[in-house]
Amino acid sequence: MADIRPTDAAKITRLAEAFYKHSLHHVGRLKDQGRDLGILERAVAYLAHTHAQPAMHDCTEWFIFMLRALLELSCPETVQNSETVRFLADLEDGMRAARETAAPAAP
Repeated sequence: MADIRPTDAAKITRLAEAFYKHSLHHVGRLKDQGRDLGILERAVAYLAHTHAQPAMHDCTEWFIFMLRALLELSCPETVQNSETVRFLADLEDGMRAARETAAPAAP
């Protein structure tokens, strides 16, 4: 919503609450897998940095589906087959390239 002026703080708060609510749906699954709940925070930060666009305004549908996909990749529940596991190698290549070009972490 960075492109909206003047800024409507109540609308931004509602959107943040919606993102939070959708994120909470995954906590049980992560706990059941014995995974670090910080994965959820890192996935949301990744989405905010990489996929959120001002034109989306208060749309949350993109967030729901993308967060689910990221969490399936990082905390898999579905057994893959020989065809789909080939895509996982593509992801590994992409992640390697992203790590090599990553900007230093902010202090």
